[in-house]
Amino acid sequence: MDDTRSRFGRRWPSLGVRRLPVIDVMRGSAMLLVILSHAAALVDIRSAPAQAYLALIRFTNLASIAFVFLSGTMVSYFLETRDRRRVALRFARRALFLAFVIHPAIWLACWFWSPGQPLVMLRAWYITDTIAVCLLIGPPIMRLLTLRSRVVVAALLPIVAALARVFLVPSSELGVTLKYLAVGSVPLSISYPLLPWLAVFLAGSVLGATIARAGENRDGLRELSGGLIRTGAALVGAGVATVAIYKAARAFLPDWWNPELLQSIRPDRTTILFPAYLGAVLLLLAFIIHHHNRPGGSSWFAWAISVIGRTSLFAFVTQFAVVWSLPALLGLRKSLTIVTLWPTFLFSAALVWCLCYAYGRLTNRVRVHEHPWPLQVGASGRQVPDRAADEALSV
Repeated sequence: MDDTRSRFGRRWPSLGVRRLPVIDVMRGSAMLLVILSHAAALVDIRSAPAQAYLALIRFTNLASIAFVFLSGTMVSYFLETRDRRRVALRFARRALFLAFVIHPAIWLACWFWSPGQPLVMLRAWYITDTIAVCLLIGPPIMRLLTLRSRVVVAALLPIVAALARVFLVPSSELGVTLKYLAVGSVPLSISYPLLPWLAVFLAGSVLGATIARAGENRDGLRELSGGLIRTGAALVGAGVATVAIYKAARAFLPDWWNPELLQSIRPDRTTILFPAYLGAVLLLLAFIIHHHNRPGGSSWFAWAISVIGRTSLFAFVTQFAVVWSLPALLGLRKSLTIVTLWPTFLFSAALVWCLCYAYGRLTNRVRVHEHPWPLQVGASGRQVPDRAADEALSV
């Protein structure tokens, strides 16, 4: 009988490839946040309470952190468990696919969202483009750095980016463009500059290597879950404390600070909120691991979310058409309220899920007689099949 266990917990029974279900559930959860975030763009912010809308955006920003973090986790996991050269080449091909196939696919999916401005969306820098660069440069960096060094570099990169945005002044047009792509500008007008997001990627790689080197038994999983909870709670606390210090410094010592520097580090997911977002990702992952490995294990809800996670790249492209282009065609752009946002989100999520299920069936990622509860527990091998490696990283 097929083995039903991995370092990430029980596998979905009757699934032909050996996937990592906890990662699938995590990615599926993040994709739901992406759909909610993009649905929020339909809201007329003049009719929405400012603080409620800001809180919604802050909350859904967790999705992008989770995707890049999990990308680093999976790359590092495969580098630890398979031939490193083959893994690096595999993910280099994946990077080219993201850059030259997925980027124009997203552009086409957003076609009706920006009518009359097609080149604007084509020139946009998507999260998949940043992940593509990380997939190219990440494996060599991981081979050079120890786990502790990765932690240090991940902590320093957002600080370096914040300082470079203010104090680095290129003299050429090429330098300005490279600075814009690497660290952004003040105010931060690009959503995914490379350096701070490379920090997220490297932080995820620490977890991937830790999991690859961990034991296979339930005690190892319990210890991993406990470590994620402790680290996540500490990071969230550090993020809250950093924001409090920032606000106090801005209120009581306004003349001491460079105004551009304050603008450069204002609370955002890759500035002073960076530790809090990383901590939230770790806590969510710990919750999923705990839920998935307790007696009685999984649930239909977790399985349903995993369907989106298994097809997350397809889901990411499709949701642009469902959440943006379709409402734009129906004349719903900037017409929703905070109240009508929620049924729109639920409808969009259900439609994306149905499309993902159909795509999963066609590509054999989802099977018709698949059940969400585990049948047995066994020992798993160290190697992960090539097809699972191909499917392990999407966005």
